[in-house]
Amino acid sequence: MSALFTLGHRLNHLFFRSPLTRRKMRKLGLRVLASRPYVAYKRKQLIKLGPNLTEEDKKTIAKISCCISPSDTMFDGDVPSYFLVGLSAQQAIDAVLKHCPVLVVQTILDFPSGCGRVGRYLAARFPKAEITACDLDREMVDFCAEEFGMVPVYSQTDFDKINFGQKYDLIWCGSLMTHLNAEAILHLLRLFDRHLKPKGVVVFTTQGDYVANCLKTSDDWPYLISKEAAKRAVETYSERDFAFSPYIGKTESEQYGLSLTAPIWIRSQCASIRNWKELLFCPQGWDNHQDVYGYSKE
Repeated sequence: MSALFTLGHRLNHLFFRSPLTRRKMRKLGLRVLASRPYVAYKRKQLIKLGPNLTEEDKKTIAKISCCISPSDTMFDGDVPSYFLVGLSAQQAIDAVLKHCPVLVVQTILDFPSGCGRVGRYLAARFPKAEITACDLDREMVDFCAEEFGMVPVYSQTDFDKINFGQKYDLIWCGSLMTHLNAEAILHLLRLFDRHLKPKGVVVFTTQGDYVANCLKTSDDWPYLISKEAAKRAVETYSERDFAFSPYIGKTESEQYGLSLTAPIWIRSQCASIRNWKELLFCPQGWDNHQDVYGYSKE
C-alpha cells in the first residue's frame, strides 16, 4: 500500500509539473469566475461600490465587454482588479492623446494584446476604429478577434520580421519592454516607427525606479528571477540606467526576462529614431506600477 501511495504521489507530482497540464488545470478552475453572468455581476458591483471612480470611469466600465477568457494569464479570478488595470491603461492612453487634439484615431494596434484586458477598453473607447490584436499566443489573438472584432495577427520573436501591412494612428504596448533585453527594445521601437502614421502616437510602458526599489527592499515579487539576480539587476540599473536579467532557467542570450529602464535610457533610445517627439512621461502611470511614455511621429 505504501509503495502504491509513493508511486501515485510521484506520478501526480510529475503530471502537474507539465506546463501544459498546469495551464489546463488553471483554465478549468477559472471557468466559473470567467463566466459572463459572474463577470457582469462583479462589474455591476464595481461600478456601484468601486473606490475613487469618477462618473466617467463608471460609464467607461459599463461599456466594456464582460467576456473574459479563462485562458487569460492576466486574469486570476479577481474581476474588479482585472477591469481596473485595463481602465488604468485607457486613462494613460487618454492622457497622451490630450496632447494630440487634432488626431483622429481610426486604426489601433494592441501589441501584445493578450486576451484583451486593455483591448476591450480600446474597442469601447473607439467603436469605429479598426483594432489589430497581435500576440505570440495564437489562442489569445483568436479570442480578441472573436469577442471584440479585432483584426488578428500572430506575432514572432524577431521584431524586424513583423509587418502588419498597414500603419496606425495609435499603438498601445503594455508590458512588453519590461521583458526585453536592450537590443530587442531598440528593434521594438523601430517596429513602432515603421508602423506609425505621420502624427501617429505610440504609448508604451516600462519598469523603472519603482520596480528597482521593490527588488531592493523586498523578497516577495512576481518577477521570476532569483534574489541574487535581483540584487545584480538593481546594482547594474543604478550604474547604467538599464539592467536585464533572464528568467530562472534561461540564459543571458535569450530575449525574455526582466528589464529595468530609467527615463534617461529610454529617451536616448527614442532620440535615435528620427522625428519622434515625447508627449508624456508618467512614472508608475499604469496601475501605479509601470512607467508610461507617449511619443508622436512628427
